Amino acid sequence: MKDNSKSLLEKVWMIVKKNILVSATLIFVVVLVVVSLGIVGISRIRENRAKQRAYDALSDEDKALLAQDFTLVKDGYDFVNNKMTDYLNALSNNDQNFIKQNLFEVSSNELDNIEVKSKYTEYYDNIVCYTQNGYAPESYYVYVTADLHIVGIDTPAPSIMGLYYAKDSTGSYRIYKRDDMDVDVLENFYIAYMKQPVQDIYNQISLSYSEALDSDEKLKDFMIGYDELIKNDLVAVYAERERIAQEEAAANQVEQNTNVEENVKATTSVNVRSSDSETAERLGTVSEGTVLKRVEAKLNGWSKVIYEGKEAYIKSEYLNVVDSDGNVVEDTNTNNDIQTANNDTNTNNTTTTGNTTNTDNGETKYVTAIDNVNIRAEADIDSERVGFAYNGDKLELVEKLTNGWTKVKYNGKICYVKTDYVQ
Repeated sequence: MKDNSKSLLEKVWMIVKKNILVSATLIFVVVLVVVSLGIVGISRIRENRAKQRAYDALSDEDKALLAQDFTLVKDGYDFVNNKMTDYLNALSNNDQNFIKQNLFEVSSNELDNIEVKSKYTEYYDNIVCYTQNGYAPESYYVYVTADLHIVGIDTPAPSIMGLYYAKDSTGSYRIYKRDDMDVDVLENFYIAYMKQPVQDIYNQISLSYSEALDSDEKLKDFMIGYDELIKNDLVAVYAERERIAQEEAAANQVEQNTNVEENVKATTSVNVRSSDSETAERLGTVSEGTVLKRVEAKLNGWSKVIYEGKEAYIKSEYLNVVDSDGNVVEDTNTNNDIQTANNDTNTNNTTTTGNTTNTDNGETKYVTAIDNVNIRAEADIDSERVGFAYNGDKLELVEKLTNGWTKVKYNGKICYVKTDYVQ
């Protein structure tokens, strides 16, 4: 009986000891959790206070940006949708009046691009406008998706463009491309653009575009060569303009050239050429003091004279009008104190008529293309095209000629561009 009682007491004591250990453990865990929560609470309080101080230090403009709602809305504004639809129609139809009136800014180069691209654009459809609130009040960031139908190709090409639709200084709404946005608007636009809903749309269009190309070999081939096609078409457009401008200039020159018959005397040793160009065949040379009969004084700086019984040409700046006794009666040489380094004099001193670059002190000057322009082997619209300069490109200047051309150095060779296209 005693043994059984002892065994029972031992069992009870073991249970008590076990419960005491569990209780102590539970108490320790509870204390640890309380302390941890206290530490986390203090950290959050400190963090919130730091955030508040940082927010208070922001400008009102920055605070407004943080609060800006970039929620994306599909076809949420009829007047925005209508304008974007009209814009795409103007691109496909080359409606340059609409483009000039509704874009914030458009250059002649952009209009040329639109004209060329419209030849291959049949129409846009399935136009959808996704909008976000823009930088300024009552302005919008617009992501326009559409199917581009290309002439002669069955499968449309999915496309997307991001634009800013806002009021200008006159209060009229204009379409701003990214290049037209000022720094603050552009920074804000990229914040809006990087939002996930916008990225999802761009990713979807990119995927649809790839699928369209994979499904239609003709579309794929066209898009691969699209940039080169547009570039070549632009070159042709500029060449045609050069040709028309030269024809008009030639017609005006024929009307305005002065037909004369007078004696002129060479002021220096000078070359005689078969036509009014420094690159024309050299027929001979006349020495200083030689008297010739001039029958035409051309506006391009050349004189038609009678040389060895035939018509020939000499630069007018090296001729003076003389009377029957050989005395100068009119000084037609506008650069008596300057000698040229070109082939039409027998001197090799530096500096020139007009503007040249390579002088005795080694200085090099440049001209900048103010429009896209062809570079030609000779000063002639029908001469071989050896290159192409884009708006803003710099070319090494050799000489500005009086015949409407500028002599430049291109790829180490002497070439020519129309003077009207450089400055």
